[in-house]
Amino acid sequence: MQKYLAVLVSLCLMTACSQEANKGTTNGDNKVPASTAQQASTAAVATKQNPDYPTYLVGSEVTYPPFSFQDNNGKPTGFEVELLNAIGEAEKFNVTFVNTPRSEVTNTLNNGRFSIWAAALSASPERAAEMDFTQPYLEFTRDIYIVDKPENATIHSVDQLKGKKIAVSGSSKSSIELATKVTGSADNIVKSENFFLSLQSTYLGKSDGTIGDSRILQYYQLKHPEIKMRKIALNEPKKEIAFAVKKGNTELTTKINKGLATIKSNGTYDKLVEKWFGKTQS
Repeated sequence: MQKYLAVLVSLCLMTACSQEANKGTTNGDNKVPASTAQQASTAAVATKQNPDYPTYLVGSEVTYPPFSFQDNNGKPTGFEVELLNAIGEAEKFNVTFVNTPRSEVTNTLNNGRFSIWAAALSASPERAAEMDFTQPYLEFTRDIYIVDKPENATIHSVDQLKGKKIAVSGSSKSSIELATKVTGSADNIVKSENFFLSLQSTYLGKSDGTIGDSRILQYYQLKHPEIKMRKIALNEPKKEIAFAVKKGNTELTTKINKGLATIKSNGTYDKLVEKWFGKTQS
C-alpha cells in the first residue's frame, strides 16, 4: 500500500504543478534578441542561452509531463524542452518556451507570436493543412493500461474489458468514445480532469484501467518501477509527433530538421529518449 500512496502523492503534486502553470501566459515576439526573449515569459528557458545566436519563441502548454512541464523552480523542463535546446545548439539558435494554451497553436503561429510550437503535437492531416511540421521526432500508440495484479490476471485482450470500468481524461472526446465501445456502456466510463487523475483512479481501484499514450506510461513506469502496469493493446496505428512552424516557413523547418538529424547521428537523441522514457521503445 505504501508504494501506491507514494505514487499517488507524486501524481497529486504533478497535477498541482500543472494547474499552477496554467496561470501564467505571457506575450512574445516571433524572433527576438536573446536578452529580450529571456524577459518574455515567466517560464524562462531551462538551459543557458548564447547571446550570439538568434532566439525563437516557442509556444507550449508547459503542463504535460514528460514532454514539457515546470520544475521546482518554475522553469520549463521535459523531453521536448531538452530536445529543442539540443537541436538549437546544433544549429546555433536559442529557444524560449512560453506557457500557452494548446488551443492557440494555429492562431499564434499564423500571427507570428511564436516561431515554433512544441506540445506533443501529432502531425495529423487536419493540422498539416494549417501549419507545417518538421520531421517526426517520436512515435506513440494509444493503449489501455491496467495494474498488473492477481485480480487482473485473466485480462489479456480488449474483448475481456467488457463491463469493466475505464478511466479517461474528460477533455478527450475520442478516448470517451473508445472507452464506451470497449466497455460496452457509457456508464462504465470514469472521467477525470486529466490523464494523471485518470491514472490515479486506476491506482486507487476506482477503475480497472486507463486509456493513455504509451510514452506517458513509459515515463511513469520509469519513475515508479515498483508499480507494475500491463498494456492491453488497442491495435491502433502509431502516431508521430513533430514540431510545428508557420505554414511556408521552410527555412526554419529545414533548420530544425538538420539539427534533429545531427543529434540523432551523434547519440544525443538516444540519450534523451532513454532519460525520459527508459530503454523500452513504443
